[in-house]
Amino acid sequence: MIFSIIASIICSFSITAMQTYTNKSFFELCQERASLTPETQHTINLLLKEAGTSNCTEANKKLTGVKSLSFSDNSLSDLTPIESLINIESFNSQNAQISDISSLRFLKKLQILNLSNNQITDISPLRSLTNLERLEISQNKVSDISTLESLKSLVSLSLSVNKVTDISPLRSLKNLRVINLASNQISDISPLQSLTELRYLNLIDNRISDIKPLEKLTKLTGLGISDNRISDISSLKDMTDLVTLSAKRNQISDVRPLQFLTKLEKLHLSDNYITDISALKTLTQLEIMDMRKNPITNKTCPPLRLPDYCYF
Repeated sequence: MIFSIIASIICSFSITAMQTYTNKSFFELCQERASLTPETQHTINLLLKEAGTSNCTEANKKLTGVKSLSFSDNSLSDLTPIESLINIESFNSQNAQISDISSLRFLKKLQILNLSNNQITDISPLRSLTNLERLEISQNKVSDISTLESLKSLVSLSLSVNKVTDISPLRSLKNLRVINLASNQISDISPLQSLTELRYLNLIDNRISDIKPLEKLTKLTGLGISDNRISDISSLKDMTDLVTLSAKRNQISDVRPLQFLTKLEKLHLSDNYITDISALKTLTQLEIMDMRKNPITNKTCPPLRLPDYCYF
């Protein structure tokens, strides 16, 4: 019993100490930096450089008012010194070897966050950042995106090259206009059917066979569905605002649903099972048409605006 109480006290003390440490201001951490870890010192030094001074008082004064920070291509494994800079609205730290983003939960004014090409697995600290409008976390190790369902202000989301299978948390994000989910492990895209304001959607390199959930996304101007398992594209027939369509390396044979997409300028359908493209003669705005690696019988280009960009 006594040992249990002692253990509890020690645990409580440890947690309190940790909370005290993580709640310190940049000024306090700057003053104590000689006793901190090399990773924390490195981040402090980057912030001092950003402030243009080595004086902690001056740096703190300048950084307190900073609204944008960019530390791309720097090793930034400890974000603790940033958590007191609560006025930041834009934070860019691509390719910075970041794995722990828990310190970002304090930056509640963030509107733009780019953490692409890092080593992040857990994005739950983002749950409190309800002002986020643009989030880029491509090229990480994220599989669970349940946190995102609370980010109702999101307009643009990039999650390409991760390990996502379940996109149901996106269902309620009605303000989204741009989504990049390329190179994940997604098969069910039904959660996207309610996102009728989408303008750009990238689903390239997933495990999708059924695109019927996309049929109501009629405001799309750009759609990428290449490198999937799609055979039926009839759900695209009402997407009359589409300007760019990439559907390479699928199992498509019938392109007649595309004849109604008269705003199409770029059409990429290489490596499918297409034999007849006569229905595409209605696409008078086409600039580029790529039909390579298809068993087309009559290889006659429709009247392209850029005739040199017709490929068989």
